[in-house]
Amino acid sequence: MIALDGPLGAGKTTFARALVEALGGDLADFGSPTFVLAREYPSSRIPLIHCDAYRLADPEEFLAIGADEFFAGPSAVLIEWAERVAEVLPDDRLHLRLEPTGETSRRLTLGVGGPRSAALAAAIVAAVPEA
Repeated sequence: MIALDGPLGAGKTTFARALVEALGGDLADFGSPTFVLAREYPSSRIPLIHCDAYRLADPEEFLAIGADEFFAGPSAVLIEWAERVAEVLPDDRLHLRLEPTGETSRRLTLGVGGPRSAALAAAIVAAVPEA
């Protein structure tokens, strides 16, 4: 479970596209789920469900689209605008916040909520080369 937050234009959908590509998903099918609320990429190495909570009125609306089933399945779940539905998300999740620091630069803040997300975060940090 990856909760992705940041202001408009921070690069959330660009990040999601890069994740789909890194997992081997078909980018021909990639699109922002802003209007459809969720897109599935089952052909990737790790099946991925990409959600967007921007247009949702409240967390109950998110649950009404079957989001709780997303968390119980074998797929990784990435949610843009996760702060809008945070109260119904699993506690053990990665939280990524993207913030523009310039026209082409971003700051990424990584947070964890439990042991599985902490282990994943440690693996991500270990894989990033030092500048």
